[in-house]
Amino acid sequence: MTTLIAFSSVDSEGVSAIYLASDSRLSWDTTDGGILSWDHGKKVFYSQRSPLIMGYCGDVLFPTQILSQIIDLLDNNLLSLDNLSPIDVFSEISNLIKHSFDNFPKIVITKSFTIIICGRDNASGDFYCYELAWKEVKVEEQDKKEWKWVDKPKDINKIQSDVIAAYGSGGDNFNNFKTLYAKSDFYGKTRGIFNCFYNAIKSQKDSRSGGVPQLVGIYEDKAGKCLGVISEGQRYLNGMHINNNCNYNNIKWVNELFEVCDGDTLERGENQQRHIKPNNIKAYSDVYE
Repeated sequence: MTTLIAFSSVDSEGVSAIYLASDSRLSWDTTDGGILSWDHGKKVFYSQRSPLIMGYCGDVLFPTQILSQIIDLLDNNLLSLDNLSPIDVFSEISNLIKHSFDNFPKIVITKSFTIIICGRDNASGDFYCYELAWKEVKVEEQDKKEWKWVDKPKDINKIQSDVIAAYGSGGDNFNNFKTLYAKSDFYGKTRGIFNCFYNAIKSQKDSRSGGVPQLVGIYEDKAGKCLGVISEGQRYLNGMHINNNCNYNNIKWVNELFEVCDGDTLERGENQQRHIKPNNIKAYSDVYE
């Protein structure tokens, strides 16, 4: 089901970046009540041409297909969002999603899903975030529920780096860690949010979240970017273990402390800031003691 968060990075000038972070586990229920899982599934997406990133949680099949298709449209200049306002960008993308879903066999949708769309307005430079969910909701003044689309904009803290929203089966577990981290000044920084997320996934308290975190982001003057994650001395990109000895530093790498690392050496990069975790945050076990 996933643990998915959207979070912001804020500096002295205001919001400077937005990130989406997700675990990498895909899971399926078995007929005997068990769970099958695979820890290398792609859950976050970015455009190399437009300042747009997207992610999903919940049912896997439809979101993975439609988000990949939308990214292909953007990156091949078959869909332009350059002159649209944030609400018009969201409307354009959500209409593509809904139109495609109209012809999708609903019988294979086993659960609800939520799609997160984050971007940067080319005119103002402001960042934005929307959620679009397909879920069962209660019909007003009737004793029944029906499946429908629900969408809403998400507020972004412009004062300090902060979590915009947390989703999925692991959302509550992440919020438990967030409570611990909120007691430290490490939390109000991007590094603290990512380390909080990293430890929440590693705790394995949510059986449907696992693998190595994956990460995409948007910055002030660029299109979307993917970031590689170094975990326990290994490189991962979108949940995939990378060890092909080829052009590692073509992308940005971060470790669990969100330190920028050299893709070749796996160590903190030369002249990159060191991030020290406060003593009162020792390990994920602190949350459950």
